[in-house]
Amino acid sequence: MYTIYQEIASFILPCSGLSALHGLRHDCAILVYNRDSQEFSHFFLYHAGRPDRTFGDPLAIERESIMQEAALSSLTIWQNFYVIIGSAAAALTGLMFVVVTLIMGTRMQRSSGTMGAFGTPTVVHFCVALLIAAILSAPWQVLWNASLLLGLCGLGGVVYIVIVLRRTSRQTDYKPVLEDWLWHTVFPLVSYITLVVAAILLIGNPVPTLFAIGAATVLLLFIGIHNAWDTVTFIVVEYSQPENKGQG
Repeated sequence: MYTIYQEIASFILPCSGLSALHGLRHDCAILVYNRDSQEFSHFFLYHAGRPDRTFGDPLAIERESIMQEAALSSLTIWQNFYVIIGSAAAALTGLMFVVVTLIMGTRMQRSSGTMGAFGTPTVVHFCVALLIAAILSAPWQVLWNASLLLGLCGLGGVVYIVIVLRRTSRQTDYKPVLEDWLWHTVFPLVSYITLVVAAILLIGNPVPTLFAIGAATVLLLFIGIHNAWDTVTFIVVEYSQPENKGQG
């Protein structure tokens, strides 16, 4: 995976690994080259016979490289999982257009505030699940890039839930019950906070953190499914009431 280049005089001698440093008798500059990313990932100065004067720790570099490779290999194991999650999120996002069409076709009282509080967040949750699947399926060379994007998604989600909470409190078309508060604010907030914490811990503890990210993503998916179904059933019940009254 990694190749060491030692610069001695006017030529470059490729070495098989960091253990080759023990045989050097000259001061030299060492570059660690990653064959996969085709770029130099580390640099340090080596002083022969004076390890205390060496700028950079070769063993620490090797440990860091091994940890990075292990973390990236963990992402590969989750590829099939996020293919399923991404496909489901994309399909359910399309079905939300059907739900909105049903709402527009009824004579129910509605406003932009109500739609922003109960309709739009469902689409956002599906889209975030799709985005997480795309981030963790990308061919990253370093893990901190994925961690940064996941953290931004989580922070954006937390801010958005605060906005949803404000919209829900201000709209007057529908009075939310406890179930609505749980599924539209509490559970999504838990999912996004989990995503933020997981993004912070991803580099140091990738294996358990990926399970937390997967759980948060599945939770967002089920939140969207529940809220979409809740909206449809509410429309059916409310729309059928005038007919039942007329028949009575």
